[in-house]
Amino acid sequence: MTGTTWARVVGLGLAGLCMLANFMWLPYTPWWALLFSAIDVLVIWGLCVAPRPMRD
Repeated sequence: MTGTTWARVVGLGLAGLCMLANFMWLPYTPWWALLFSAIDVLVIWGLCVAPRPMRD
């Protein structure tokens, strides 16, 4: 699964859903929600800029 396009799309979708859930928790636990939202941003950034594997 490493490097495949569909795995990256699934990862982006899950990180986006997690970010949305963290936004919902913002009024209750603001520091944890902001921390995990920042981690989600890093995951999304990492999935978007990771190099593609070379094909033989």
